[in-house]
Amino acid sequence: MVEAGLRPKTVRDAKLAPVRAILQWGVQKLLLAENVAEKVTIDVRAKQGEKKRSFTDEEDRLILRAALKERDPVRRWVPWIGA
Repeated sequence: MVEAGLRPKTVRDAKLAPVRAILQWGVQKLLLAENVAEKVTIDVRAKQGEKKRSFTDEEDRLILRAALKERDPVRRWVPWIGA
């Protein structure tokens, strides 16, 4: 699934979790001896380059300078409040 383009977190939370839950139900109802999906793991750490980055100092200056030129109060002050 990861090779097909799904993010590891999606695979873990949206694909494996329901399977684990169903198999755990089978274990609790004594229909299965064990939940084999409990042993399936996937590393969900972000790869280098996929992490969100903050603005550089130059990008900050550029945004705030542009905000100062705005006449609309929202466009003028929201970047400053966010900064």
